[in-house]
Formats: sequence, structure tokens, C-alpha cells
Amino acid sequence: MSTNRGTLPKASRWSDLRSWLRSFSTGFSWFFKTLYHSWDKHGIYFSAAAVAFNILVTAIPLAVLIFAVSSSVAMGDSTLREGFLNWLSELKPFVADSVILDFQGAVQHQSTAVGFIGFFTLLWMVSRLFGTIRTALDRIFSAPGRHMVLGKLFDFVLAILVALCFMLAVLSTVGARVAVESGAGRVISGTPLVGPALTGFLGRVLSFTFAFLVFFLLYWAGPNRRIPLKLAVPTAFFCTLFTTAGTSLYMWSISRPSWGFVYGSFIGVMATLLWVYWLCVIFLAAAEVASIINRTNEARPRT
Repeated sequence: MSTNRGTLPKASRWSDLRSWLRSFSTGFSWFFKTLYHSWDKHGIYFSAAAVAFNILVTAIPLAVLIFAVSSSVAMGDSTLREGFLNWLSELKPFVADSVILDFQGAVQHQSTAVGFIGFFTLLWMVSRLFGTIRTALDRIFSAPGRHMVLGKLFDFVLAILVALCFMLAVLSTVGARVAVESGAGRVISGTPLVGPALTGFLGRVLSFTFAFLVFFLLYWAGPNRRIPLKLAVPTAFFCTLFTTAGTSLYMWSISRPSWGFVYGSFIGVMATLLWVYWLCVIFLAAAEVASIINRTNEARPRT
């Protein structure tokens, strides 16, 4: 009798485990089937290509807009100036050196911002990028589109908010700089193993924080429907992680000699195009996953 009593709880645990695995397998299969059909329905690859094209067209105007807003607000502040220079150093593989040198010279000499007409022109040029992103997110989250005029004005607001996100990201570098310049930080940075890894640390912190804030802004405010903060924050965080990993993979891949055999002198151009495109795929894929989770949560009965 004692043996039978001991085997009953064990059999019950195995039964519970099999039941849980069966439920997990069913849910996992449903999720990826839904993701597959939604991916095809919303044309993620096509939308990513459209967003990537507009990023390439508006990359320089967006950088000028960030500089214009920053210089108008607080470019006289040394922390913001240093943060902008660190961010520019992270763009060197993707933007021409001559353009970056012009920006760095303007920042170091504290040049004045563009005029009103120039600022409005920058807004108009950059708004096409945010209009494309907003349209793709509206399709993914099944949101009604905005009116043509209101949508363009909203794109202007998004462009300005992205520039403000850069200044918020600069604040995150203050704590990192304090940690690096502290007594313990100097000792750690002097070690042969950790020291080289800290080179450009502030620039990487700024880039990561800036990307996270921009992704969060787009996920939370881009679609024309309410997206919960508890969904927008983790979506932006994981998107930032994957895009950062993708950028590191890009930097590694272009250093391989096999790229040169395939594309020759066009290696930089082709690698950059591929890099921007797949970052856009990651961005929209994260939105697709968030949309499925949001629809599931909305369909769940409330108690």
C-alpha cells in the first residue's frame, strides 16, 4: 500500500508536466502560425524596404534636424556637445567622413542653428520617413489611418520628438561618464582585458539609449490606437537589443574578405543597404509580435 501511495503523486506530476508541455506546444504553434500569416498579410518585407529607402534618403536631413534642435536648445552645454560628438563617431561606418567632419566642426565652433525656412524644410524632408513608419505600424496594429493633413502634422511632431530623444539620451551618458571617471572606473579601465572594451563606451551608451527612446516613441505613439506602456517598453528594449546585435554583425561581416570578392568596390554600399533593410525588418517584426500580444490581451475576458 505504501508503494502505491508513493507512486500516485509521481504519476500526477508527470501528468501535469505532459499537460503543460502539450499546452505550451499548442500555444507556441498557434503563435508562430499567427505570426506567419500576419507577416504575409501586412507585407513586412515590402514595408521594411519602403522604410529602409526613406531612411537612406532622409539620414542626412535627420542628423541636421537633430543638430538644429540641439543647438537651439542647449548646444552650449558641454555635456550635450560631447554627447553629440560621441554619437557622430558611431555613425562613421554608415555616413561619409566629410559629412561627419562638417558636423563635428559646426559643433566644436558652436555654430548657430538653421533659420526658420531651413528648419521647416528639414521637417518636411524628414516627415516622409515618419509617415512611412506610421503607415506600416497602422497596418500592423490594425489602426485607422490619420487624416492627410493631421498625419503630416503628426509626422512633424514625431520628427521633433526624435530630436528631443537625443537630448534625453545624452543624460544617460552622465551616469556612465561618472562611473568611468571614478576611482574604481579608472582602475578597471587600466586593466589590459577590460580597458580596450571601454573605448568609446559613452558613445555606445548614447547610441543604445537613443535607439531605445526612438523605438519606444514609434511603438507607443506611431500607431493610431492606444498601445499600453507595458507592451511598448519591452518591445522597444528587445528591438534595441536585436538591432544592436545586427549592427555588430554588420561591422564583423564587412571586415570579411569574401564580401570584396562578391561586390568589389561596392562592398560598403551593398553592406550598408543590407544592414539598413534588415534593421527595418527587425523593427517591424517586433511590432508584429507586439500586435499579436496586444490582440490576445484585448480578447482575453476581463475579470
